Amino acid sequence: MKLRNTLIVLFSILTIPGFSQVPQKIIIEHFTNTRCSICGARNPGLYTNIDSQNEPNIIHLAVHPSSPYSSCVFSQHNKRGNDARTGYYGLLGATPQIVINGESVNGSFTSPTLFDSYKNQMSSVSISLTQQKMTDSMRVKIVVITEANHSMATQKLYVVLAEDTVFYNAPNGENQHYDVFRTTLLGNTGTLITVPSTVGDSVVFVQTVANHSDWDMSRMFAVAILQNESDKIVNQVEALNASANDPIVTGIRTDFVESEVAVYPNPVQTEIQIVADTEGEVSYRILSLTGKEMISGTFIKKTSVNVQNIPVGVYFVTIISGTKSYTQKMVKVNP
Repeated sequence: MKLRNTLIVLFSILTIPGFSQVPQKIIIEHFTNTRCSICGARNPGLYTNIDSQNEPNIIHLAVHPSSPYSSCVFSQHNKRGNDARTGYYGLLGATPQIVINGESVNGSFTSPTLFDSYKNQMSSVSISLTQQKMTDSMRVKIVVITEANHSMATQKLYVVLAEDTVFYNAPNGENQHYDVFRTTLLGNTGTLITVPSTVGDSVVFVQTVANHSDWDMSRMFAVAILQNESDKIVNQVEALNASANDPIVTGIRTDFVESEVAVYPNPVQTEIQIVADTEGEVSYRILSLTGKEMISGTFIKKTSVNVQNIPVGVYFVTIISGTKSYTQKMVKVNP
């Protein structure tokens, strides 16, 4: 699946009225499968239970691993993404299972007290999401904001696109499937971040993903989960309604009109595409964070650049055409 993304990591001082914690939302990650008959029997009770909580801060995400039923259509749509999230919790091999705020939970899906220990919790961070739906792609802006003093260690930021309802007559008897995981925006296992220590500072990412023919774009929405790298406990989560659709300004200083340039996929494993919709020859440079030139060249309109041999890390891609310039961060990861 082709990604065209802009990644911005920045720390900005914001003026805020107070230094207080904010309510922590609840994320229930639901590992299910359309060929699992037990899932077909238990899932409706879970959905009824969630609805009956009358709790707007509960967010549901359905993940469809390939084990024990590899022919599940939702699993096949993005096997690596579904299995990566399931494997992250060590749950491959059995469905249905649920994880609430990073903790694997056993017991009845219909228990009225299922969410009680996760309610009324507070967090030192908030997450702001914006999503923009365009003709051929969807752009998401994620802002992690420090709201109060904290002692958080390194955090894992996991961001996905999900489809709020998929109508499909599954072999297990379910014909409506809710909050179906479709793709990740910061890699299948998320990305590590350091939450700023100063109240009001933030970390910002902007990502753009190409639309897929299997998706109903009117039902697509973004979900972001921030959790401890060490024990997987969730510190904050946010999700948007599928109806949300707002313009996003990337915050990158550039003389190019943003629609004229693209650098993707990002993160990249082996090959990156650089596009500049302008007349004449365009030059590019890939620089390390210390300014060392790793790769450079010229092209007209579009080029493919092999980055397989540069070390894993963060780089700057600079595109120059006459007096115009554009710079974007690029993340190189292992294949």
